Amino acid sequence: MTRKECLRCFFLKIIIGLILSLIPLAITNDFIDSFEEESLTDDVLYGMEPEDGDETKWYLKTKDNYLNEFLRPYKYMRVCYFANWAAKRRSEISRVVPEDIDPHLCTHINFAFAKVGEDLSVKPYEEDDPAGWTGGPGLYQRITALRTNNSDLKIMLSIGGWTHASKGFNEVSKDDASIEKFVQNAITYLRKYEFDGFDIDWEYPGATDRQAENHTKKGFTKLVTKLREEFEKEAYEKDKPRLLLSAAVGAANERIDAGYEIDIICQHFDFINVMSYDYHGSWDGVTGHNSPLYGRKNEPEKDRLWNINSSIHIWIERGCPREMLNVGISAYGRSYSLFSENQTHEIGMSKASAAEAGPYTMEPGVLAYYEVCEILNKDKQLKIYWHEEHDVPYAYRPGLWIGFDNIQSFVNKVNYVKRMQLGGVIVWSLDMDDKTGNVCNQGPYPVLNTLKSELTKPESVTTKSYTTISKYPRGFWSKKYGRRRNLSLKLNSQFKTFFTLTILCILILFYP
Repeated sequence: MTRKECLRCFFLKIIIGLILSLIPLAITNDFIDSFEEESLTDDVLYGMEPEDGDETKWYLKTKDNYLNEFLRPYKYMRVCYFANWAAKRRSEISRVVPEDIDPHLCTHINFAFAKVGEDLSVKPYEEDDPAGWTGGPGLYQRITALRTNNSDLKIMLSIGGWTHASKGFNEVSKDDASIEKFVQNAITYLRKYEFDGFDIDWEYPGATDRQAENHTKKGFTKLVTKLREEFEKEAYEKDKPRLLLSAAVGAANERIDAGYEIDIICQHFDFINVMSYDYHGSWDGVTGHNSPLYGRKNEPEKDRLWNINSSIHIWIERGCPREMLNVGISAYGRSYSLFSENQTHEIGMSKASAAEAGPYTMEPGVLAYYEVCEILNKDKQLKIYWHEEHDVPYAYRPGLWIGFDNIQSFVNKVNYVKRMQLGGVIVWSLDMDDKTGNVCNQGPYPVLNTLKSELTKPESVTTKSYTTISKYPRGFWSKKYGRRRNLSLKLNSQFKTFFTLTILCILILFYP
């Protein structure tokens, strides 16, 4: 072959190689374009972390959560529920209005509650929520005004609650048309009253004892999926910050099994508020702590999963990324009147019923944090005990038993959140804290200030940083959060084509 022919052959190979190289490039661009189109409704897996140091178990971070962790001005969430009826309590000790709230105590405030209307709309529970009785600002406007002094504060509207049960939610979730109508009504309502997001407090989907119909477990998943899809679509089309989406969810194993497709719904929420309280109460007929951190060895079998640690592990094991989970903190305790002949302070050993209502909250068997303080200060017969296994305090005297939390147990629960690398805490409810500090003598809002102080402390143990991975569609890693499947992963067929054609281009260019 002459020199001229060699040069011609060389340049021909270059031209052919360049043409062929455009093919995988075009395929890759098509893939990226299709991926970007799906990204409005499909979360992207954005990082991985070993679970408790065990390299065989992994949990995943979504793109949104990854970005939020580094862009938001806090590491741990402090989600505080504000009960609208607190503004109507008669005593100055117990009445809490939006102007009483320090806007820097919480990262999120959830206004509780709105309800589902018969026309599948969002409705206020009280007439003075959207507008004051005399034409002045309603509670909505007064609570959202807290952002004036803290622009990072998020104010969300919570819909549902214990009294609401499944009324309205059954109708909303029965079919796609009903879901679509409700979602659009919700967006309109949230924007009208300038809320930052929507918190679904449905107690509980799938729970027939709470009037939930058979379709509601699947219906809840469809509702959540549609809410997130439409929230993102509305934000994109109107160039507004996306409405946040969260849920207050059950902590008991039975509620979780009946109501939630965890591995699906956790792909759509911004965070999950686990109501890890009310594990025990007067309905048990014996004494029990409202919110134990851990279980105890001699518990009845039915109670062994009724504690914060078990609830959080159930949510993680069934598919929810741990950094999305907020632990429920109760700013109240539960009190019992004892009527056993052989009474004892030991948990679960004395027959009991709901004790007399507190003087301010007026609910039998329930005592706000400041009511517990007041009783402990006045009743010198009450002796405080610490349960080593549950890691919580309780108080006892003949005839009265109170399970509650104190500063030390709040600190222990915060340390648990940090050890488990969870999202943060929720508090039910901020109006049950000692707003002035004059009752408990621990300063204003001792519960919330303790949580804030402990959650914003510098970490004593260096936590591992998350490593960003490339964008892959869902399914590249295991869909079940918390487990990593066999490492022989199946690459997308378009990637296979890309690699194959690239190798062919190289062979053509350099083959003699």
